[in-house]
Amino acid sequence: MQITEKLTFKTGFSKSIDVAPVEWYAATVPGAVQLDWEKAKSMEPYWKGENFRNYAFTEDMFWFYKSEITIKEDPFLIPMLFFKCVDYECCVRINKTEIFQHEGLSGFQIDLSAYRGQTCNLEVIVFPAPKNQNGSVATNSCKPAVSFGWDFHPRLVPMGICDECGLLYLHSSNIETVFINTSLNENLDIAVFDVKANISLADISLADIRLADINKAGGELVLTITGPDKKQITKSVNTKSVNACQTINFCVEIKDPLLWWCAGHGEQNLYIVELALVLDGIVTDTYTCRTGLRRIKLVPNKDTWIKEPFPATQCIFPITIELNGRCIFARGSNWVPPDIFPGLTTRETYLSLLTLCREANMNMLRCWGGGPVNKDSFYELCDEMGIMVWQEFPLCCNYYSEKQQYLSLLDKESRSIITRLRNHPCITIWCGGNELFYPSSQMTNQSPALRLLDKNCYELNPQVPYLMTSPIYGMAHGHYVLFDGERETVSAFVESRKSAYTEFGCPSASPISFLKTFMTDEEFNQFGKAGVWKAHHAYEAWAYPQTWFRINDAEKFYGPQQDFEKLIEASLRLQAQGYKHLFEEARRQWPYCSMALNWCFNEPWPSAAGNNIINWPCKPKPAYNEVKSSLRPQMLSLRFTKLLWSCHETMHVDVFALNDAPEILSGSEAEVYICSENSEIPVETLTFNDVEGCGNVNMGSVSIPLKNCSGSTVKIGVRVKNRPFLDSVYELSLLGK
Repeated sequence: MQITEKLTFKTGFSKSIDVAPVEWYAATVPGAVQLDWEKAKSMEPYWKGENFRNYAFTEDMFWFYKSEITIKEDPFLIPMLFFKCVDYECCVRINKTEIFQHEGLSGFQIDLSAYRGQTCNLEVIVFPAPKNQNGSVATNSCKPAVSFGWDFHPRLVPMGICDECGLLYLHSSNIETVFINTSLNENLDIAVFDVKANISLADISLADIRLADINKAGGELVLTITGPDKKQITKSVNTKSVNACQTINFCVEIKDPLLWWCAGHGEQNLYIVELALVLDGIVTDTYTCRTGLRRIKLVPNKDTWIKEPFPATQCIFPITIELNGRCIFARGSNWVPPDIFPGLTTRETYLSLLTLCREANMNMLRCWGGGPVNKDSFYELCDEMGIMVWQEFPLCCNYYSEKQQYLSLLDKESRSIITRLRNHPCITIWCGGNELFYPSSQMTNQSPALRLLDKNCYELNPQVPYLMTSPIYGMAHGHYVLFDGERETVSAFVESRKSAYTEFGCPSASPISFLKTFMTDEEFNQFGKAGVWKAHHAYEAWAYPQTWFRINDAEKFYGPQQDFEKLIEASLRLQAQGYKHLFEEARRQWPYCSMALNWCFNEPWPSAAGNNIINWPCKPKPAYNEVKSSLRPQMLSLRFTKLLWSCHETMHVDVFALNDAPEILSGSEAEVYICSENSEIPVETLTFNDVEGCGNVNMGSVSIPLKNCSGSTVKIGVRVKNRPFLDSVYELSLLGK
């Protein structure tokens, strides 16, 4: 039995925790203090132009939330004040007296039994944002690094109550915690549910005679497991007498279980686990969750062991996903916060973006360690859609403190994250954080923070693999542009030998119609290295002045563009072609290479240019369709060694049949051809035999003289008669020297 009451708040800010705000504004919860202030002052949206700069002061203030609450006077109900997330550090006061302090993005509850029957003044005071002395991201906190400014995110630090909160009334006999552990035998034909529940029974001093008599006799805890086939298994255990906190264990064996698979490899079967605490026929508390049965391993990539006459250590980290005994190529992207303010993110936000992810033939998302951990509905949807999740902890691109205060905080936060997410079958990899073994970060596998995270993952969720960081031995991040000087990233990919590409990118400008949603016509026409264009990441967002609007690259590929709008279109076309070549090249390197996850899928606010394939909040760029095409489970693919060619050259192109599906791709003849303006010119026909499930075949090479091609670009395709779902077409430039 649980009763929840929502709370209504007002908010205001002060420079001191001891001085009340001068002004109070209506607060929207979940939300952010900046959004409440924006609404109260009738300001232009933070995401338009350079309006975000108006919020710089907010990160240095104490933000007060106040509400009046009345607590029920009922001895059988425990009043709990709960917050799923307050960003980032806060204290809670009742009638001006501090009763609780909290740091981190994990949820918390406060027992208000001492205030039964009272009407109280509640205050939640959010502290100024944590940061190092130079104002950068705090490396002794778990505040997400992205908030302090990134190459796709402005410096706009969210603060406030950003998830559900309220008064929760629990029956005094209740289920406190539940741990569900599932395992499969080697043959995957027997599953075991180990369920451990901690329950608390009513104190006799609070009970009337009737309830006391019931508790002396005890009650029961009932477990029901419902399979995707609607078959149910029910077990119950008698509880003991009053004045007791008990741990009750269930062990349930299921024969021929229905397994959970990632998209494209089988069904996303989910089991419902329910617990009910029953006293004298009355249900006093319940617990429900969905989970899936699957076995996840990271196994060595093919041919990655060093063959030497002397014993040699591992130098390539095992990064091939083995799901239910099947090795799977991970096709997907990097997920960043879908909004600057987590309080704006809803299930509908996740649904629209994850639907695009699934429709793009992706089966994995890497949740980048620079952002906050997603809300529960994100993982519920990934469970349903078969999207595997690589989940990072909130460490990113820095050296994180070795002080005990920070380690204690990280211990608490990481345990909260693991216990909240561990029952989701989509969780495939735990990872310490992003780019922590870089020269700029200088962490190692001996860093206390990473050793702590490894320990917690093993202790709380041992069935799921753990990585210290990404990239790690043998893997790669980069490149994020298609032309690094004269060097082409496509050429580097063809020549490289990496076990996984867990970040790589191709930037482009955003479409004109999108640009004009957040900049005026005047700002649009003032294209340059300052103002809105720079603030929204078109210039000097990263290592190069022209990031992320790479004008030189677009003109290198398509030639000089006199019309600015055509330049933007050229940029978008180049991003689409770049992602097509890079994704497919990573796939062609299977099984030595096991992952292709581009940087990045989405963005938290409108960018003028970037590597993302989905504009904020959920608007696909032209590259999305090319990525979708390049991630088809079964397809024909052409390997080009570069993008820039001249009409004086002859191409030597390798032809591949790619099959990421578990089913056999039946053999056939494939025709390579050149697309000219008015006709198609056959080049050569090759034959491929059956391609086994989760396998690739190099069909051989063809030579393509370009002397008869005209224009600045040429399209080359490959097709199979009567099987258009396998066909592919590529656009290349003829402007090379």
